Amino acid sequence: MPTCFAPGCKSGYRNGYSTSRRFFGPPKDPTEFKRWEQALHRKDKKLTAKCKVCDIHFEDDDIVKHYHHVVARQEILIARGKWELAPGAIPRLFLEKLEWFPLPSLGCTAHDQDMMARVVKFYIVMRMFFFCKKSNQELHLSEKVKNTRKKMKSL
Repeated sequence: MPTCFAPGCKSGYRNGYSTSRRFFGPPKDPTEFKRWEQALHRKDKKLTAKCKVCDIHFEDDDIVKHYHHVVARQEILIARGKWELAPGAIPRLFLEKLEWFPLPSLGCTAHDQDMMARVVKFYIVMRMFFFCKKSNQELHLSEKVKNTRKKMKSL
């Protein structure tokens, strides 16, 4: 199983966040690859074509999770087996960014800055939690679709 290249992420490791993570490789286009390097901001490792980043670090709009079909003027969504990244998708959601997250310093005491850092960290953790919960629900929904298809074929 691949491990996530994003700083501080434990996806793919034994004691990681979840076993149902989806992983994406960096783009082959050199300019997009450079944008990924800048976004991931790793100093200890270099991003290579073999590195993977899990779905936690992408916005919902950056991941294509369904096939879209229009039949008789109705849009039909079919869950994809393998998710894909939308063109120009860049990993943006990280916990480790808090170390270099620019906090307002004008008129703020050290206590205020500490509280601000805690609020930002809490926001990111909650966003990742709800994103994981939503992804797991979609994964469960795709299992229901597969079971329904099997029942339909048997009829």
